[in-house]
Amino acid sequence: MIEDLKDLTLNLIAKYHDFTHQDIPENLKNKMVNNGSKVFKLQADGYNIGNWGHLNTTFVETKGTEIFNLIIFPNDENLPIFASEILIFGEKLYLAVIDVEHTWNDKIKISHLYNQLDTIFQKYNYLPQVKEIPDWAVEYFSDKKIYIRPLSKEFINDIRNAYVDYLEFYILYIINILKNTNLFLKSDKVNDYKTHHALNSPGHNYLSKIFGEEWTTDYLSLFMYKVR
Repeated sequence: MIEDLKDLTLNLIAKYHDFTHQDIPENLKNKMVNNGSKVFKLQADGYNIGNWGHLNTTFVETKGTEIFNLIIFPNDENLPIFASEILIFGEKLYLAVIDVEHTWNDKIKISHLYNQLDTIFQKYNYLPQVKEIPDWAVEYFSDKKIYIRPLSKEFINDIRNAYVDYLEFYILYIINILKNTNLFLKSDKVNDYKTHHALNSPGHNYLSKIFGEEWTTDYLSLFMYKVR
């Protein structure tokens, strides 16, 4: 249902940017656990995008379950972050988060970003948005996010389409910024974002139950949200 989203993402990025594989510790790339009733498989992949960013993605699958997590981190905190997570449990869409986030204080810059994103956001305003944001996510979730928990098969194609629209917006926004901005490759605030998510992501509890606490902590801190 969503296992092809990584390839779709790379094909879209390849239209505009060169990218290369990241070096990921072998023990974090692939993980398989058989708990007696189910076999859980985790695949991790990472790419450097030009000189401005890096993409980290995780795909977990077992019978009736697919979890896709993909984040594009900028190497310069003047650029935004693309964040996505899609969970399918029992072949039903359990959760979808798609967002363009930032670590900025400049209100004009923030307004400029989200005024441009609003057209796409409004295109999907029929989706059943969750109104209460988890406390850990308040700092970074934007007002133009897609955040739904429909518990049905009904919106899977809609979410796929929204994912593509948000991703393409993000890539083109980055291109326009790079035309007019000199990168300083300063990423302290992006690293704060990563540390916050490594410590607070609800995925930690889920992955720990399957793959173990120690491995999950390494996975989140040494790959998915690795500070650079």
